[in-house]
Amino acid sequence: MTEQGLLNFEEAENSGGFRLCRFEMLNWGTFDGGVRVITLNGENGLLTGDIGSGKSTVVDAITTLLIPPSKLLYNRAAGAEAKERTLKSYVEGYYKSERSEEGSSARPVALRGPGSYSVLLAWFHNSSLNSDLSLAQVFWSDGTGRQPQRLYATAEKKLSITENFSSFGTEMKGLRKKLRDASVNLYDSYPPYQGFFSRVLGIRSEQALNLFNQTVSMKTIGDLTGFVRGHMLEKFDAADRIKNLISHFDDLTGAHDAVLRAKRQVEALAPIEAGAEKRAALLVKAASCEASVQALDCWLARYKTTLYELKLSALAAEEVKLTDTLERLDSDREAREKSIVDIRTEINGEGGSRLQGLERELAYTEKELQSRQNEASVYNRFAKVLGLAACDDVGIFAGNLEKAAIIKNSMAEQTAKLQNELAEKSAENRRIGEAASVLTAELESLRARRTNIESRCVLLRARMTEALGIAEEELPFAGELIEVRREEAKWEGAAERLLHNFGLSLLVPDKYYKEVCDWVDKNSLGGRLVYYRVREKTGGLVNPQKDSLLGKLALKEDSPLYGWLASELAQRFDYCCCESTERFRREARAVTVHGQIKANEKRHEKDDRYPINDRSRYILGWNNKDKIKLLEREEAGLRKELALLAKMGAELKKALSVVMDKAAAASRLADYTSFTPLDWKSSSRMLEALKKELKELQASSRKLETLKKKLEETEKALARLNKERDSTRDRQTENRMARENFKKLHTEEKMTAEAGLSVHQASFESLEELKQKLRGTLPVTLESSEKLKKEIFSLLAQEKKKAEDAASSVASKLTGAMTAFKLAYILETQDFGADLESLPEYLRLLEQLRRDDLPRFEEKFHSLLHEKTLQEIASFHENLYRSGREIEARIKIINEALYRIDYEENRYIALEAEREKDITIREFQSDLRECTADSVSGLEGEAAAEKRFEAIEKIIARFKGRPEFSSEDRRWTEKVTDVRNWYSFAASERWRADDTESEHYSDSSGKSGGQKEKLAYTILAASLAYQFGLGADAARARTFRFVMIDEAFGRGSDESAQFALELFKTLRLQLLIVTPLQKLQVIEPYVNHVAFTSNRDGRASALSCMTVEEYHEQKEARDGADSGK
Repeated sequence: MTEQGLLNFEEAENSGGFRLCRFEMLNWGTFDGGVRVITLNGENGLLTGDIGSGKSTVVDAITTLLIPPSKLLYNRAAGAEAKERTLKSYVEGYYKSERSEEGSSARPVALRGPGSYSVLLAWFHNSSLNSDLSLAQVFWSDGTGRQPQRLYATAEKKLSITENFSSFGTEMKGLRKKLRDASVNLYDSYPPYQGFFSRVLGIRSEQALNLFNQTVSMKTIGDLTGFVRGHMLEKFDAADRIKNLISHFDDLTGAHDAVLRAKRQVEALAPIEAGAEKRAALLVKAASCEASVQALDCWLARYKTTLYELKLSALAAEEVKLTDTLERLDSDREAREKSIVDIRTEINGEGGSRLQGLERELAYTEKELQSRQNEASVYNRFAKVLGLAACDDVGIFAGNLEKAAIIKNSMAEQTAKLQNELAEKSAENRRIGEAASVLTAELESLRARRTNIESRCVLLRARMTEALGIAEEELPFAGELIEVRREEAKWEGAAERLLHNFGLSLLVPDKYYKEVCDWVDKNSLGGRLVYYRVREKTGGLVNPQKDSLLGKLALKEDSPLYGWLASELAQRFDYCCCESTERFRREARAVTVHGQIKANEKRHEKDDRYPINDRSRYILGWNNKDKIKLLEREEAGLRKELALLAKMGAELKKALSVVMDKAAAASRLADYTSFTPLDWKSSSRMLEALKKELKELQASSRKLETLKKKLEETEKALARLNKERDSTRDRQTENRMARENFKKLHTEEKMTAEAGLSVHQASFESLEELKQKLRGTLPVTLESSEKLKKEIFSLLAQEKKKAEDAASSVASKLTGAMTAFKLAYILETQDFGADLESLPEYLRLLEQLRRDDLPRFEEKFHSLLHEKTLQEIASFHENLYRSGREIEARIKIINEALYRIDYEENRYIALEAEREKDITIREFQSDLRECTADSVSGLEGEAAAEKRFEAIEKIIARFKGRPEFSSEDRRWTEKVTDVRNWYSFAASERWRADDTESEHYSDSSGKSGGQKEKLAYTILAASLAYQFGLGADAARARTFRFVMIDEAFGRGSDESAQFALELFKTLRLQLLIVTPLQKLQVIEPYVNHVAFTSNRDGRASALSCMTVEEYHEQKEARDGADSGK
């Protein structure tokens, strides 16, 4: 058959193709009891009756025989709700509803119960082929309340309910046996049943059945594109190809993952390699510093040996000089001593002995006077502190002694009192200071975040998230997602008490549960932690009890944990907020505004350890501005208290100092038990008497004065000689000791320099450089050598420590990196340690990855990419575009059919297919092209291959369905791989004379009712012609010709109804028109049979069928009878 002849409507017999000859039903809906029959004999028929008489019930029965159960929508043409009628309601015969026994709901009333069965049967005949096909379905209920059971039957012969589906006993197995004996095909499911009748009837695709079902409730075409896609074009089934694509891509992903894994391993091991090299260099540096330290004494000993030799020479010269000086001084000393003896002999002869005695007494008395004056000054100073009189005589001294004892006891009591007060203030100051410090730390923590949660908990979470590499926002505390609504502020304290512990609970999404659980178990938390594993859960604060606390809470709606949290709160904290204790006692779970909590009938709690309005303890809310302001006020109050305490403490210390000074003064005065040490006046009188006597004696002899003066001068000269002699001897002793010491040191340094020369000489150059750095050109001296040694040692120690610390830090990082690598790649490192001894194993693994593994993985990835996946993608791409070309060809065929239909006088309709502009489709097409663009197998670089892989992965991920978007990706896949969606369709009304366009539209909006109906019928006719395969030889072909239209003509204009009937007549289709009688004058010329439904009592429906001639005869008879009256 050529495409040109496919839809060529030449004259053919009206009886060509399979047509419905008879339809029967038993116990279907309100048609109860006997078999109801509609006889059409392959001709057009009309099904009519009043509203509610059973027309739609008949329509649903016929569609049940042909349409898949999953696509059945009963009472569709009448606009009923989807669940108003069901298979169960039809089989059991629901006809009304009545109040249930409880009286709270309605229940259906059925005509039939368990033990009955229902049958639907249609007999189709093709006179051209002399072929028959009977379709039947049997239904029965088992009394369990479930949907009825069903049996499908087909036979290529004429069947009837009375002959073939009755008199089989009480069990369905009897019916099965009877039907098998009659060579009837039986099926327990729809697909094989459909396959059989589709083959016999010549139904080429499921779309033909979809179009049949659509025609039942045909109204107008609102969306032309949707109609063409759904009813005129076949879907491109991409499922198998997508499965192959995913399979190939899974192999490619495995290879890609191996490459990425190897690269990640190289990236992870490269820092270990660099760290190992850096650590080795640092250890060499530290060893060099240590060698220089060890060589320091040997290197410095060379300098010191030379310096000691120079020093010994200088000391030997000094020894000769000192010996000469001592000999001269001894000679002068002997002469001076002889002269002193001679002068003293002469003075004694002149009365000098009494004079000497007076001088001794005078010296003693002067010393005693000075001592007593000092003691009296000290005593009077202490007396002044105590407010006592200065001590001038023994009477005042006795009085002061008594008063001092009294004051001493009094000051002891005051001291103890002041010390206690000061201790109390100090303790209070420490307590408030610690509280202020805690508050300040809490404020600093709060200012650095937005949460009200205690800083201890926040710091614990920070430790955890830093260790696990998780953002803190991913692990919120429950309290951070809950706050009390502002209009319910008076319940805030009660809510805080009730939710406090739950608010401090950490919420852990399921994806982090394992890491958090392991971390918590392995680490000391330093406190208590409660956390909840959060699995996916949706919902809200729904249906709480009246006045529930839940109604006073707001949750952070943008949190991904909103659903879980709302469900958890609803389950655990649906507490009634009670204004009175009377209601509180009635409720099962309740809380008062003062914070009393009732958890159940038994347990009640009220915790007033802290005031209920203490906002500093509040933890709910995702904004902590109010808490910061409150704590700032508390902090200011504490600082004010601290300032006041500091002032009071200073005053107490000052007072205590005064009291302690008085106590010390009183104690000191009590130590004076005698007045004598203070009696400086008697000593003064004695000194004056001695001075007078000495003056008188001196005036009696001028010669004595001269001798005394000479003696004094000679004694001074001798003293100077003795002093010089002693000094010179000391210098001589020191010189000799120095010489001995230097000889010893010289020997030691020389031994040090010679002994370590061969070992340490390699370090001398670096030591010379350090000397140059520290001293420049300044020479080394014995005095500066030790300082130089210390400076060099210090510098070397610093450099060594710096190198060792750096090496230790690098070692720590290396062990950390090895541990992390071992944890990340357990299989590869199962025999590795994580200490420095295992470092060579990691370096060998890195070498193996670079030399062997990574190149091999990359080669396999490139091979799979170009030889498998890209070829499959390209083939998939080509098949999609080939389907597009087939769509364009089919539209061309349908347009040939439309060309033969006069839409208007001298005008016809043509469908136009345009590339869809939908951004989703265009992006998918672009992504497909990107996958295969410029692909030359094996020649592209790593970056290009990775880019191509990402492009393919983007598409395959959506084909597979991303976990969080599985439904969306499934819809996307169905949309973009169904090539029908690549096109949008419009209708062009054109003149036959020159094919110019008269009107263009993509749907029927904006047109009159009649125009809309004509467009719908025209497109429907072309669709039926295409889907039913109505061609030039269709009259003799295996084609399906039966179409059922439910109430369409009853709502349209006479003109459009006639247009449709003529159109279907042209197509040689058999029609069953379901409509009220008002269109009979239009429909009558096109129908041969009329079926009437009725339901007079609202319980059981009736059905009668007759020819149009019989109908007129009955009508004329009724009209005659009426006129005779």
